[in-house]
Amino acid sequence: MTTKSIESSKNLAGRRKFGRFRFVAACLIALPFLLAGLMNFGSQVSAQDGAEFPVGEKLTYNISYDRFKIAGFAEIQVVAEGKLEGKDAVELSSRFVTNEFVSAAFFLIDQSRKVFASPASGLPLFVKTSKNTGVAPEETVRNYLGQPSRDHDLLTLIYQLRRTGGSGTFTLAEGGSLYTVTAQTLGAEKVATDAGEFETTFSGVQSEYLSERSITDMTINFTNDAERIPVQVRFKVGKGKFRIALAGIERAPVKASTPTPSPTKVPVQTPTPRPTPPPYVPNRPLSAEIPFTLGETLEYKVTDRGNPAGTIVFEAKERSLLQTPTTNRDSLLLQASVTRSESPLLFRSGDICSTWVDPDNLQPILVSAKFNGTFAALNQSARFDQDRGIAMPDGAQSVQMPVNTHTFQSLLYAVRSFNLKPSKDATNPVNDTRVSVFFSGSFSVFMLRPSNAQMINLRGEKVPAQLITVITGDPRLDAMTPRFWLSNEPSRVPLRISFGSIQLDLAGESNSIKK
Repeated sequence: MTTKSIESSKNLAGRRKFGRFRFVAACLIALPFLLAGLMNFGSQVSAQDGAEFPVGEKLTYNISYDRFKIAGFAEIQVVAEGKLEGKDAVELSSRFVTNEFVSAAFFLIDQSRKVFASPASGLPLFVKTSKNTGVAPEETVRNYLGQPSRDHDLLTLIYQLRRTGGSGTFTLAEGGSLYTVTAQTLGAEKVATDAGEFETTFSGVQSEYLSERSITDMTINFTNDAERIPVQVRFKVGKGKFRIALAGIERAPVKASTPTPSPTKVPVQTPTPRPTPPPYVPNRPLSAEIPFTLGETLEYKVTDRGNPAGTIVFEAKERSLLQTPTTNRDSLLLQASVTRSESPLLFRSGDICSTWVDPDNLQPILVSAKFNGTFAALNQSARFDQDRGIAMPDGAQSVQMPVNTHTFQSLLYAVRSFNLKPSKDATNPVNDTRVSVFFSGSFSVFMLRPSNAQMINLRGEKVPAQLITVITGDPRLDAMTPRFWLSNEPSRVPLRISFGSIQLDLAGESNSIKK
């Protein structure tokens, strides 16, 4: 096999993500230590002094940051075994992408790596790294076929750490520098992840490679059984804490073959028979974790500079199957409609915005907004693939976005379940909540800044409410000082919404499901 053929190899699929520079550096650095030696199942290529490589196995990890449960994903796979230019080799592949935000600053991550390693030494023979965040992919290549490497790269270090069970001293060559990595067993701990519960032993990891990137207190949990699977890694960076946890394991035994990167054959497993699903029942009640009920109807009186402008009704209208290009999805229809207009320059009767969302997490699936007048700025029609982080506006090219991106309408409902506690120090608003919102063909991150409860006048009465100030990062929107006030009741109903000279005040609420 030639080096040229290696460079044409197919990258492993993944999901797109994003975050701040330190988040990027932290996750890229921490991931190899977390995944260390995660391969010790099924068919294996092994060596007395090398590492163990289970061909056909892929592991997936979820990354979380403080209160952000989904901050990124990672995948790693042992693709094939065979010979590379006459040398025994095993092909490794990984991809790391971020999809969640930890601050108002962004940095998109989409990095993949392909390594051909020697099963005898566990060291790299050929390393190709691709970064896909710029206008064009950026690739770097290190070729050790002529002169063997004495140091690990990030992927081969994974397997060497696995072989030792999370202890030992190793050398790492990355970014043109050489580092020493030391791992030491510290204690025992029971760990729960999306992949299950595990009895583990955890190790501490130290290296200048970490300290140069402001990463401290890194620990890795390995299962106590013979497989020693790394199921969790924790570390600190700046003021935040990260956790990378095992989400799933796929095992697909592959027969030995020459590593041919273009393309790698993936074995087809016999599908497991599945029972026929029960018939879909429309308008099933929403989860108890959702702070409103199906059929909730909220009527708002709209004023512009204090003058009556009309009436808008918000409805959690119905729960039904929504037909998408690939399947039928359980969905909740959120609808906002203008039922009365006294200001045609603002909006007109019959104007409507409909957003179909996932009933469990309120993430938008489809949005269609049709307004006239000033409110026409809110018009949009788009489909969302939250798993891949893609928005597909009608008549326009697809747009990459963070997972968990909302629309204005879905955010107004989702925010009612957020944990919005004001900061104790008004000069240090550490409790701001950041949410990605799609509008005008792209997305922005909104900061929701909660205040303490206050009394507001509503329908001639004083009622307690929590003010939430919205900072959009868009000068045009921020000039309108968007704000809303949530009820202190468990339902957290928005009592008032204001932006610019326009104000919506709750005038009535009811609950009915249209049959």
